[in-house]
Amino acid sequence: MDFYKIDKINLDHFLCAKFAMLERMKQPARITWNYLRGFIEADGSFHFFSSGKPGGCEIRFGQKANRTLLAMISAFLSSEGFTHCLDPETPRTSSNKGRAPVLRVQGRLQCARFLKLMRENSTDNFLFLGVKARTFMLFELIVSTTKYTPAQFIGLRMSMHKSHRNEPDLLPSSNMRTREQREADWDLPPGESYRSTEHLIQPIDENYDNFQAEIREGIQNKTLNVSGEFMAGVMDGDSNIFVRPLIPGPASNYRNTFNWESRGFVIYSDGRSKLVLEALAYMLNSNSRPNAHGSDGVIGSHTIVMGTRASYEAFKEKVAPYMCGEYKIQQYQVLESFYTLLDKKMLRDYDAVVWMINKIYDLVERQTKGRARASNRQQMLEAARMFYGSFDN
Repeated sequence: MDFYKIDKINLDHFLCAKFAMLERMKQPARITWNYLRGFIEADGSFHFFSSGKPGGCEIRFGQKANRTLLAMISAFLSSEGFTHCLDPETPRTSSNKGRAPVLRVQGRLQCARFLKLMRENSTDNFLFLGVKARTFMLFELIVSTTKYTPAQFIGLRMSMHKSHRNEPDLLPSSNMRTREQREADWDLPPGESYRSTEHLIQPIDENYDNFQAEIREGIQNKTLNVSGEFMAGVMDGDSNIFVRPLIPGPASNYRNTFNWESRGFVIYSDGRSKLVLEALAYMLNSNSRPNAHGSDGVIGSHTIVMGTRASYEAFKEKVAPYMCGEYKIQQYQVLESFYTLLDKKMLRDYDAVVWMINKIYDLVERQTKGRARASNRQQMLEAARMFYGSFDN
């Protein structure tokens, strides 16, 4: 095998000089309504309150690591005439997981106007793709009137964030009150919130089922329109881009299997957004399918592997130019580094491979504030040493 020896001192300079994307760090893409829909799909939420005064509504935008992105969204909301507030971050401690900062648009009239503008400014033939589509249908129904009874508010509230009314109620946090507790607060008979909302929720479930079928038909027939701005919002919100070689099995099996080309890049999303990744694969002309990950029958996440050069080029053209989040742009830059080394045949060189591995894990550690497992980096470096050392024998 031919090796392309690289001066390690000049390697960073060579790559950095190559990327116009580094300049984009100073001028991220602007926030649009299409982008905001994608961000909500991934890391936003619709809420209303069924305790205290029924009918209080709000739209939330969360972001654990990227403070500048929330500031950009805040500026966009202000330019559109919305008042909003920002809850500061609660620090992580040994006894508390902490809480990420949250941007909130509050009030029924503001939320109704937000939904109206989101519909009017969408260039896609959908608003949301995952379970968020059903949650949006419920939320739109709720903000349209204040005439619901307390039992109906409770029934609608407890049906939010589910894919069907017959699913068990979801309690995202330990301090969230159950349906039974909420009914007791209002001296309602047990189960009244189910009975009083059946006629409201059943049509929404039917619409959601039909919607999913239409989206999959649009993907199959290649008629679904997915804007790059929407998908960039998804990426910035709660997805990750990973680059790593295909190295199956324990470290002892790494010899002669350190194959970057067969892995390409991996995109991650949460467990309730499979259709989002299917739409992304369609958008990038990829035959890849999402892989589910979880335990005890509960899907915690999906990943999709984009293993072809064509998928990367499509991502580079259709999605990357619209990304606004600093961290995701940095992840994309690592992806660019990978393909630059690949094109130059530099991934045949041990020094370049070590540089690439360290580049990947430096970013991971920076974005996780040092909580990434150091063993992952060492395992990958050991795999490279074993594989490239085989050429010296």
